[in-house]
Amino acid sequence: MGFGNRGGAGFEPPIELRFVDLFMILLSAFIFIAAVLSIYGSFAGHGERIEAPHVITDTIPNAIAVHSYAVVLAAQGGSGGYRWTVSGKLPEGLQLADNGKIEGVPTVVGTRQFSAFVIDSAGRASQAQSLSIETIIGQRKDVTKQGDIYLDGTVSLQDATQETTYHANLRAKGGTPPYRWYTKGPLPNGFTISADGILIGRPTAKDAGTFHDITLRVVDATGKEAERGVRLLVVAGPPSFWQNILGWLINCIIFGAFGWMAVKFIEIILGFGKSIAKRAGWT
Repeated sequence: MGFGNRGGAGFEPPIELRFVDLFMILLSAFIFIAAVLSIYGSFAGHGERIEAPHVITDTIPNAIAVHSYAVVLAAQGGSGGYRWTVSGKLPEGLQLADNGKIEGVPTVVGTRQFSAFVIDSAGRASQAQSLSIETIIGQRKDVTKQGDIYLDGTVSLQDATQETTYHANLRAKGGTPPYRWYTKGPLPNGFTISADGILIGRPTAKDAGTFHDITLRVVDATGKEAERGVRLLVVAGPPSFWQNILGWLINCIIFGAFGWMAVKFIEIILGFGKSIAKRAGWT
C-alpha cells in the first residue's frame, strides 16, 4: 500500500514502494563492510588470522660444568621471525641469543629455573614456558659417547623455512677423522643427510608450523660413535611475489567495486532528497 496519487501522467511511486532503492542501500552497506574487513585483513596477513606463537620446548638437556653447552629453543605459530627472551636467571656462564640459542660454558653446579618467551615479527608474544637447566659434574646424559669422539656442543638445527632450500653442516670433535654421519629414524620428507654431515632439504608449505625430532649419529674411522637428539622446526616464510601481486589485484577490485557502489549510494540518497523535497513542496 502507499499514499499519493496513483493515476495520471505525473504519477510517482511513493517512497515506501522504492524496493530497488532500499536494496541498493543495503547492498552498498554490505560492500562497504566487506571492503573494510578485506583491507584490514590484507594488513593483518592477507585475511588470514594468525595466532600468537607458543613455545614447544618443554625440557632442556643437562649441562656439564666447565664444558661448552648449546641448545636451541623451539616455537611454532605466529608469523615467524622469532625473538626470544627469558624471565629469571640462566646458569652462570650461559646466555640466550635472540634466535633462541642458549650457549656458553656453565661454571656452577646446580639447577636454575626460568621462563622463556617468544615474540614473532608482528609483535605477538607467547605465554611463558617454565624451563630449567641442571648443571652437573660428569658426562652429559643426552649424549652417548664412546672413547673420545663426541658431537660438537654447538650441534643444533636452525629453523627451516617453507619452500626454501635448507642447508646445515654438522660437526663432531675428537676420535679419528674422517667422520661418517647417519640418522636414526626417518628424516622429514624431502630431506637427506650425506656421509660428510651435510643436511639438506626443502620443506613444503604444508610443513609450516611442524617440528621433527631427529637423532644424529656420527662414527669415526675406528668405529667409535656418538649420537644426539635434535629438533628441526619448519616455519612459514614471507608471501611470494605472485601472492603479493594477487593480494594487490584483489584489493584493487574491492576498491573499484566499493567506489562504484559509493557513487550509486550517493545518487540514491540525492534522489531520495529530491523526491522528499518535491512531495513537501519545497521545490
